[in-house]
Amino acid sequence: KAQRGERVNGEVPYGYIIDPENKNHLLPDPETAHVVRQIFAMYIRGDRICEIQDWLRENKVLTVSELRYRRTGSCRHPRPHPSCIYNWPDKTLYDILSRKEYLGHTVNFKTEKVSYKVKQSKENPVEKQAVFENHHEAIIDRETWERVQELRKQRKRPNRYDEVGLFSGILFCADCGSVMYQQ
Repeated sequence: KAQRGERVNGEVPYGYIIDPENKNHLLPDPETAHVVRQIFAMYIRGDRICEIQDWLRENKVLTVSELRYRRTGSCRHPRPHPSCIYNWPDKTLYDILSRKEYLGHTVNFKTEKVSYKVKQSKENPVEKQAVFENHHEAIIDRETWERVQELRKQRKRPNRYDEVGLFSGILFCADCGSVMYQQ
């Protein structure tokens, strides 16, 4: 099934729903697709992840797990405290920013099991993954996605005065390769 381009993962990316007529096809979710577009737009604008988290909290956007619980009645992890249902984890936002599914592609073989005895999965290199392009409707256009990937490679962190240095994420020590900081 995976080699034919059918979806084999039970999890649907945030911003999509399963087509009721074809379970291997995804449709943009009218409730959450605009949130994905907004996350990408804010990241391109230069907002940091913490600023995106603040925006999501202020606009009372439910987290992925809380939304799944409210729709299906089940969740993979323990439910957060009711006061934390709008607190998005960093990892979730980074995952959204890196998923090719938002371009309309289906990606299979992202991970593999080392052995049936080992419970953990390891991530496959990009060469081993099977990408089926234009499998469903895209939420994000290609230029936006590529720009976000470029920005993610250049990590820019603010200093203690909340300013991002001109050479932040660019300068590295020639001897040891570690990051150089502005003093």
